[in-house]
Amino acid sequence: GNNHITRVELHRLQSLEKLYLNNNSIQSLKNVSLRDLLNLSVLSFDRNSITQIADGDLHSLAESVRLNLLSVAANKISKIAPRALEPIHQLKVLSLENNQLTSLSSNDGNGNISFLRPLRKLKSLFLSTNNIQRIDENDLSSLTSLKTLALDHNEIEKIHGKAFVGLPLTRIYLNHNRLFYLPRDIFEGLATDTLEVIDVSDNAWQCICGEEWLTEWLATVGDKNVADGSMGCIGSRACTGRFDEGEQHSVWITVIASLLAVVSLLILVAIAFLYLEDGKRIDKIACPLRRVPSDLLRLIPGGGSSISLPHDSGIEPLITAELPSKSLLTSSLRHATATNTGATSTNPLVITSTNEVPTNGAAEKKRVRFNGI
Repeated sequence: GNNHITRVELHRLQSLEKLYLNNNSIQSLKNVSLRDLLNLSVLSFDRNSITQIADGDLHSLAESVRLNLLSVAANKISKIAPRALEPIHQLKVLSLENNQLTSLSSNDGNGNISFLRPLRKLKSLFLSTNNIQRIDENDLSSLTSLKTLALDHNEIEKIHGKAFVGLPLTRIYLNHNRLFYLPRDIFEGLATDTLEVIDVSDNAWQCICGEEWLTEWLATVGDKNVADGSMGCIGSRACTGRFDEGEQHSVWITVIASLLAVVSLLILVAIAFLYLEDGKRIDKIACPLRRVPSDLLRLIPGGGSSISLPHDSGIEPLITAELPSKSLLTSSLRHATATNTGATSTNPLVITSTNEVPTNGAAEKKRVRFNGI
């Protein structure tokens, strides 16, 4: 290492078992040719400038059938072709730590294929400190011998519920990611009696009341839960309301429903107000008209003119039926005290009528009383 090597060609070194090309300036594995290294078991390219591993880059290692460890850590790898690892399918340990991978799958024209698919004998996979965002159902499905899985210090937000099905995992590192929940059945096939280590600390866990299965499951594994960081609400056993994926949509529904309720209430208040106002108008129409003394002054003209007093106006006639049908009333207003009789009248207004036709030689006086006055 530390030789600034950019190209490597090694052939027919039958006794070579371990080769470390760390801390050099290798930018592409196309510049590396390692043929006929039959006993090579360990190969390391750590801390170089490799940016990708393409199909055919490792073709020269097809004859190194004893190769069981490959480390390409601390490079700049952002992409690995779906079939790039086929020449070294017998690998047992693969380290891709501290690179720039964002996904374990890529599209080769026939759909997304995981570059890990050829590694059926792989036992340890180190993918720590990358930019991986999710683990899909088939990303790890072919790793039927995998026991150690290190996915810590990534950007993982979601792991498919069947991502670990069929994997005999004993050591799982999911700490320091962006996970806020895990599907309930994600560890369903995991043998807790053979589990050695699990770490899910330093994630953005959301503990939903009624969905605290992870807290309970971690309690069953006991000391095997090795938390390297904070467990958040999982450690405190605190839960919140049930999480809804359409929460934002539900908030808008709630706001709209509240507005409709307020509008409906205002409409009901307006209807009630109009109903009361209408009732008041009906009451005014239904009540009999009342007259005040000033109204009487307008109804009874001065100067001895004659008027008729209909019964429908609310005036109670006291003129007897013997009077002629065509009688005239000479009206005059008098004060409460009658001057000729010396008696005090209780009515404020009195109308005295004199029949023009004398009866028994004298003018008969009749009184007309106004109701309510």
